[in-house]
Amino acid sequence: MRTTNCVKLLSLALLVLMFNACGTKDTPGGDVSTRKFAITFDKNDDDAVGAMESQEIAEGSSANLTANSFTKPGWGFAGWAESAAGAVVYADQANYTMGSADVTLYAKWAQNPSYTITFNKNDASAVGTMATQTITSGLSANLNANSFTKPGYSFAGWAESAAGAVVYTDQAKYTMGSADVTLYAKWGQIPTVTTTNLVGNNDYTYSIIGTSAIGSGIIDSGGDSSVIEKGLCWNTTGAPTVNDSKKIDGNGGNYIWTIMGGLTTNTVYYVRAYAINSYGVGYGAEILFNSGKEIGSNYAGGKVFFNNGEGGGLVAAASDQSESKGWTYGGDTRTTWVGTSKGFGSGAVNTTAIINQSGHTDSAAKLCRNLGSAWFLPSQDELDYLYSRSTEVGGFTTTFNHWSSSESNSSRSWVQAMQSGSKDTRDKATGCHVRCIRAF
Repeated sequence: MRTTNCVKLLSLALLVLMFNACGTKDTPGGDVSTRKFAITFDKNDDDAVGAMESQEIAEGSSANLTANSFTKPGWGFAGWAESAAGAVVYADQANYTMGSADVTLYAKWAQNPSYTITFNKNDASAVGTMATQTITSGLSANLNANSFTKPGYSFAGWAESAAGAVVYTDQAKYTMGSADVTLYAKWGQIPTVTTTNLVGNNDYTYSIIGTSAIGSGIIDSGGDSSVIEKGLCWNTTGAPTVNDSKKIDGNGGNYIWTIMGGLTTNTVYYVRAYAINSYGVGYGAEILFNSGKEIGSNYAGGKVFFNNGEGGGLVAAASDQSESKGWTYGGDTRTTWVGTSKGFGSGAVNTTAIINQSGHTDSAAKLCRNLGSAWFLPSQDELDYLYSRSTEVGGFTTTFNHWSSSESNSSRSWVQAMQSGSKDTRDKATGCHVRCIRAF
C-alpha cells in the first residue's frame, strides 16, 4: 500500500515538472523561440488619415510588413522609420525580422510633385488671357475663374481636348494627376436679338401712354439651344438686364411683343428685347424713350392723346370747334389740289398750305389756326390716331364725320367717323365736324 502511494506521488511530481518546462512569452523559463511581439504602425502626421491594425511576428522570425493603408493628401508614402524623425528603413511590405520586444514603425511621407494646367480659349474669335494654374499631384483645387470671352457666345465649361465635350464647369473642383494638362474652353451661342421700335401704327411713339408702353423685338437666332424665355427688360439708368424690370413674352416664335407697365409719367426709360437659352441671355440694342404724359390728361389747353417718346406729343381740343364747317372756301380753292399729305406729323404743314392758298377766305384749317399759331387741323393719320384715343380725350358724341387736313384729290378730302372709325372722302365744301389739335 505504501509502495503504491509513493508511485502516485512521484508521477504527480513529474507532471508538474513537465508543465513548468513548457513556458510561454510571459512565463519565465519558457521556450523563447515561441514568443511573439507586436508592431504598431503610426501615421506620423496629423494630416494623414486611415487606420492600421498592429502586426504580430514571432521573435526571431521574418514576415512581410502589412501593406500601408494610411494616406496623406498631396503626399506619397515613402516607407517606415523606426522613430518619428528617423529616415526610412523599411519600404512598404518589406521583409521584417522580429526582435525581442514590441516595436513602433513610423510612416514617412514625400510631397507629390506639382503640375500645371494651361487654359486654351479654343477659338480664334475668343479674346482674353488666363495664367496657368499649378496644383500638387493628388490634391484638388477649384479651377481659376474663366476670363476668356467670345462675342455672342457664353462660356460653357472646359473640355480635355479641343473637340471634346465639357467635363468641368467654370471654377469646378479639379484633382491633379501626374502630368501637365491643357483644358480647352467650350462655347455655346446665346440668342441674337434685335430690339425694334416701340410699336403702334407703324411708329414706336404711338404706343407710349405715360404709365405704360408697348415694346417689341425680333429673335434673329435662337443660338445653340432652344429659347426658354423671351421678353423686354427696362430701367431708368441704362443697359437694362433681366434682373431689372421685365415682362416675359413666353418662349415660342421669333417675335417679341409685350406691354411694359407700371411706368412713371414723364420719365426716361431704357429698354432692350432679350431671349434666354441654356447658354445665357442675348440682348438687343438699347432704345430709350420718355414715358410722356398720361393719355387723356389736361395739358397745353387740351387733352393729351399722343406722346412722341421725347417728352413732347399732341393734345386735342376738349370739344369740337365746329359741327359743320367746309374744308375750304374762297374762289377756286375748293377745286385746287393743295398738295397736302396723309402722314403722321404733317397736319401743321397741311394747315399752313390750306390757309396760304390763293383766293382762300375760310376753312376748317383756318378755324384751328385761329385758336393760336400752334393749333392745326389733323392729317388723316393723326385723326386716325385721335380716333384710337377718342375715349380718353372725350367729347365725340356724334356719328358725323370729322375733317382731316389731307386731300383725296383736287375736290375731295378725307374724313373719319369718330365713333365707328370708318374713313371716307367728302367734297371740300361739305360741312363736317372739326376737332383741332396742337403739339407740345
